[in-house]
Formats: sequence, C-alpha cells, structure tokens
Amino acid sequence: MEHTSVDVDLLLEELYAFGRSEGGMWNVGREGGALLAWFIRMLDAKRVLEIGTSNGVSTIWMARALQATDGELVTLEVEDFKVSMATENLKRAGLFDTVTIIEGPALRSLEALGGTFDLVFIDADKPQYPDYLAGVRSKVASGTIIVADNVSEQNDQSLAYRQAVEADSGLDSIGMSIAGGFWVSRVR
Repeated sequence: MEHTSVDVDLLLEELYAFGRSEGGMWNVGREGGALLAWFIRMLDAKRVLEIGTSNGVSTIWMARALQATDGELVTLEVEDFKVSMATENLKRAGLFDTVTIIEGPALRSLEALGGTFDLVFIDADKPQYPDYLAGVRSKVASGTIIVADNVSEQNDQSLAYRQAVEADSGLDSIGMSIAGGFWVSRVR
C-alpha cells in the first residue's frame, strides 16, 4: 500500500483529537513536542532514542526535526496495536524512513541496542522510569539530554525517578512545567 505524506501539522491535530476522543494515547502536547524538536535542532542530534512510542505523536515531532540533521530515531514500544498505529501515522507523515520501531519490552530492547544517543525521551511505564534511566546510561555521552515525561514534584509516582536522577552525579537536571511535567537531564 503506497502512502502519500500529508500536512504533518494537520495530521498531528487529527492525532490529538483522536487521543482526546479515544483515550489511552496520552500524547505529548504541542509544547512538549516543540521542545523535543528544539532540543534535536539545538544538539544537531544524529541519533535519538524514544522509550514509549504510543501512536507516534512525539515520534512525529522528533522525526520531523531529525530530517534537518539526516538523523535517525529509534523508538521502543511493547504494545503491538500501538506499533501498528505509529507505523501508519509515520507513513502518512512521510517520516517512516527516519524511524526504527522496535517492538517488545523496553528494558530487553535497550540491552540489544548499540551505540550512543544524543537525546533520549522516556514516556512509557512510569514505575519503570528508574530502570529505563539505568538502561540508557551506557548509551549516552557527555552532552546528551535525557527527557522524562510526566515527572513533576506533585506526582508521587515519579518520586523514584526524581530520586534516581538526583543520586546520579553525572547528570545536571531540572524539572519543567511543560507537557505534564518534563524532567530534563544533561549528561556531564
């Protein structure tokens, strides 16, 4: 089946509306997507890792930014129906060739990944955030930015992640009131 790309901004609006009506997608908002794209451009990122693809909204934001750097995005998703949705949405956006989707449990998938990443975006199973952080530490270098979504000081579920970040002397971190709470860390 051949896909023709659509206006990506219109597609994102469609996906936001779908997420509101169907639920269960918990997509990163426009501010969060724009900030992720800005980080990619600022870093001149060549390789980005996303943990938690969902239906591909944040993936689209980042893949579009990576087109300017000829970069690649590796995204991990455990749920097969979300992999299918993300694949379809990336094809519609004309961005599928920029992205590698790996289906399966993220921690197992992380172990198999080689190389390093310029940006890591964590937006998956919240209780496993500290494990995801530990899993990516060997895949980042000085200057890499790690962004975790839905992390705020008011969110008890994210306390273990905030503590793990604070205990890591190799990270400089800040919480941001954007997109449900971004916790942004820069590798020293």
